[in-house]
Amino acid sequence: ANGCSDTTITIDITQPSNLSVYVGIPIVHCSDQSVLIVPVVSGGEQPYSYTWNGVSVIPPINVTTSGDYLLVVTDANGLSQTVEVPIQFPIPITATINASATQVSAGTPVILTANQADEYIWSTGATAQSIVVTPTETSNYWLYVSNDSGCSDVTSISIVVTGGDNPGGG
Repeated sequence: ANGCSDTTITIDITQPSNLSVYVGIPIVHCSDQSVLIVPVVSGGEQPYSYTWNGVSVIPPINVTTSGDYLLVVTDANGLSQTVEVPIQFPIPITATINASATQVSAGTPVILTANQADEYIWSTGATAQSIVVTPTETSNYWLYVSNDSGCSDVTSISIVVTGGDNPGGG
C-alpha cells in the first residue's frame, strides 16, 4: 500500500561434509627400514594440515621406528580428526655360528653353536642351538635361524680337516 512489496530472498548454505581420515596400517617386513603412511582424507574443507606426533608434516609420512603415533588432520575450518597409528617393526636376526675349532684332524668332534634364536635348522637336520659334528673330510655346515618376529637368516661355516688321506679337503 505504501509502495513496498514483500520480497523473498532464498539463500542456500552448504555445509561441508564431516571430516574423515583413514590410515591403512602397513605390514612391516623384516627387511623394511621404513614404511610410508599415506592418510586418505575426505570431507571437511580443504586445504588440510597434518601433524604427526605434534610435528607439522606433509604426507606421505616416512616412519623408521616402532611406536604408537598420533596423526591429527585439520581442515580449513579448524575441524580436526585424530587417528592413532601403531607401527611395529619386527626384530631382525642375524645367523652366526661359533665353532670349538675350524681346523681339525679327521674324526675329531667339533661343537657348533648358533646365536640365540627361536628356531634352528642345521644342514645335518638337527634343530638344537648347539650340535656336535665329526667331519672326516673338509665340510660346510649350514644354519637357518628364525625368531618369533618372523625374521630369519642363513649362514654357513667350513670345518677344514687336515692330515691323513684328505690332502686338499673335499
